[in-house]
Amino acid sequence: MFIFPGNPSNEEVLAVCGLKECHVLVFAASSAAAAPAGSVTQHLVLHPQLATNNHIVRALWLPASPTMLALITAEFIKIYDLSKVRFFKIFL
Repeated sequence: MFIFPGNPSNEEVLAVCGLKECHVLVFAASSAAAAPAGSVTQHLVLHPQLATNNHIVRALWLPASPTMLALITAEFIKIYDLSKVRFFKIFL
């Protein structure tokens, strides 16, 4: 099972989630010397530390937030503020 929620507040960010982890990708919006348009410029792996019988049910971006991602599991909801993750900054 895979979940691919795009961020309505920031089209350059995509979350790709499986059962136990979620990858957040930031894509280059326009061509630049460092990265052509559409290429991945940042990649972060979120490990919510799930028990054996727990898994990610859904991932969604919080309304009007370009950096807040909620991972909904069978047992709890964990909210990540990606703007506070070191070495991973989403620029608006």
